[in-house]
Order: sequence, then C-alpha cells, then structure tokens
Amino acid sequence: MSKIKVGHASNPENHIKINDSSVSRVHLEVSKIDNDTLRIVDLGSLNGTKIDDIEILESTLKRNQTIKIGHQIYPGDEFFNRVNKFFLDKRVLWVEEFAALEAEFKKYEKKKAKVNQSLQNKMNIVRGVLAIGIALIFFMFGERMGIPTDLRFITSIGGGILAGGIVPYLISKDNASDQYVALKREYSKILVCPRCRKDLSGGTYKFWKDEKKCNSCDAIWVS
Repeated sequence: MSKIKVGHASNPENHIKINDSSVSRVHLEVSKIDNDTLRIVDLGSLNGTKIDDIEILESTLKRNQTIKIGHQIYPGDEFFNRVNKFFLDKRVLWVEEFAALEAEFKKYEKKKAKVNQSLQNKMNIVRGVLAIGIALIFFMFGERMGIPTDLRFITSIGGGILAGGIVPYLISKDNASDQYVALKREYSKILVCPRCRKDLSGGTYKFWKDEKKCNSCDAIWVS
C-alpha cells in the first residue's frame, strides 16, 4: 500500500485515526517520497490542513516541520513515526531493501576471508621456518643423535614435517578471534532484516535468499 488515509476515528476506512471533532471523516492522504519527506494531500477537509502554519491543499512535509490536522498539531518527527509505523506494520514485500544488502554481505565475507588468510599466512611462515630449522638440526647433528647416515635425510624431512604440523597448536588464534568478533559486531547492525531488524550476519546472502523470507517477522524478500 503506497498511500494511507488520515481522518476521524469514527471512520473505519482511515489508516491513521484521530479522535477529535475538528478532524474530518476523511481528512487527508499521505504517501512516502523518501525517508525524510511525505506527500500530504488534503481531501477537502472542513477545518483544513496546515504545514508550518500555512494552509495547504497539496504539499510536502519534512521531519523538522509541523503539521496541523484540524485543531491537532503534530511535530514532524511524531507524525513521521506514526506514518512509518503503519507502513512497517502492514508492508510485506521487502525485495528491493533485501537486494540492497547483497553488497554488504559481499564486503562482510571478503573481510572475514582476509582475516582468515592473514592467520593462514602467519601459520605458513612459522611452519616453514620451524620445519626447515628442525630438518637442519636432524641433518647436521644426526650423527651425534645416533641416527644412521642412510636414515638421516628421511629423519630430517620427517622431523620437519612433524614440527610443521604442530604449528597450528602453537600459534594463538586470539587475535583472529578478536577480529572476527569485531567484524560480527559491526555487521550485525548492518546485515539485518529490513523490517524487524533481525541479525542476518550468521548466514550468507545466498542462504537468506534461498529462505525467501524472514523467519521472525515473515517479511518476504524474494517474490
């Protein structure tokens, strides 16, 4: 629904009802231009509609303005909140808003991959240095260690591989974990259901697209 009607509480057809005798049965019509602008059309009301104390038949309303409906005066922000609440409560399709999240999902996945790659690079460097060092020790001091000459090369390689294998257990992942937590915290406020603001950062864009709708508020993302 792109337009809503505002009028007296006695009229069940009004979407926003005002219980004041100065407000006509069908007083005005509201539609959204953007998040900070509403289009107001007076529908021939008896006591008129004013924006910033100027009577209008059709005009726009900004958040920093006031609107007078009959004798009732509303700050712009308050009226915006009532209008937005109606749109949020009644609106079902959120295809465009969800599609706009795709770019943010890609940024999130790219940043997570970067953190993981950084950890892997660090592990590879330490693994290589340790493996070479252990291999050289076995090769150079194998005789003193009682390793037969014909087994020294194999033992050196094996020792190096074994040493390299324990690197993941030696390197602390705390720094990477901290970075993951910081990323999750940042994107849990960005990757949200456009209707109920449920955190979607636990899944990929493809996962949520395949779900087709929010499992908390039933907002439909894929028509």
